[in-house]
Amino acid sequence: MKHKYTPKAYKLVKYLQDEPRARERKNKDRALVNLLAKEYGFILRGLEDRTISKEALTNFVGDVLYYDRKWRLILEQEPHLQGSDYGDKSKLEEKSKVELGYGK
Repeated sequence: MKHKYTPKAYKLVKYLQDEPRARERKNKDRALVNLLAKEYGFILRGLEDRTISKEALTNFVGDVLYYDRKWRLILEQEPHLQGSDYGDKSKLEEKSKVELGYGK
């Protein structure tokens, strides 16, 4: 049976199935660090050799998510700051839906 997720999204689904603590909102940033560490060897090596702490990475992920949310909000509220490709989102989303079997 074909699942409806991209390979990366399926990794997230599997992680949430395997790690119930990751389902809690308070643990989201740390869970994302764990997923990224599995995906990117340099993060895992940094954690293993203690050149970076899980707390620092968790804070980093939280900051990235914060900036991403604010980026989208500001661009929506301040159209003069939007790049030339800003309007492409709906076209790209529609294409992805079709590729995933949700549309036409």
